[in-house]
Amino acid sequence: MKLIAGFMVLVAIFVSVVVAAAPSDNGSPDNNSQRYYVMSDNPALKLMFGARHDFGKAFSAELTEREVGLLKKLGVKLEPVGIFYINAKPFCNNNGQCDPELGENPSCSDCKNSDEEEPTEGRACSPADQYPWGVEMVNGGSGGSGVVVAVLDTGIDTDHPDLKGNIMDCKDATKLRIKKGCEDNNGHGTHVAGTIAANGGSDGAGIFGVAPESKLMVVKVAVQAVSAGEMTSQREYVMLQITM
Repeated sequence: MKLIAGFMVLVAIFVSVVVAAAPSDNGSPDNNSQRYYVMSDNPALKLMFGARHDFGKAFSAELTEREVGLLKKLGVKLEPVGIFYINAKPFCNNNGQCDPELGENPSCSDCKNSDEEEPTEGRACSPADQYPWGVEMVNGGSGGSGVVVAVLDTGIDTDHPDLKGNIMDCKDATKLRIKKGCEDNNGHGTHVAGTIAANGGSDGAGIFGVAPESKLMVVKVAVQAVSAGEMTSQREYVMLQITM
């Protein structure tokens, strides 16, 4: 009898929930409903109240006042889901940073992180020592004006802030014919080029090579670091292509 009575109670709860959750005549949900977190992992409740998002031990659902009262009577803990709105675009403050709480500052004309402008291009990291030990040992780190150095290696990072200003030419000789472009997918060529002609970048915060005022003629002759014999063969191939 107790089992039957318990079953009848569940049926009554289910019917009351269905009635409470029934849509209005125009087929839309009750306008007085509000979204709640229902702190229960009961699958029957998830089914009855139409779980929108299931979090395992809790779920969210649109509940009317009547449904909220019913769940509270059953001892189920509820928590309203917070709804947040973006009311206005952020404005630029005195430090060139966008901050919606500080209001608009007419004197700030170079805010780079707004929707209308590109973000400020910055250096991802800076070296602790701008003049490496090896560069200092050969009294490098300055000069090189008017000198062009050919680097036959794995190419070069053409966007590197300490190198891009010194790249005079950039060719790829790893294909059947010499082609434009010399992007380094290995890193060895970029390292070599930096040792020769890194110039610290336009911000002066980067690393310096032996002759930072020299220019680079970069030819990609390998896709990875290779032996001396293989590199010699590549150099001979490049020279042959150049003279043809």
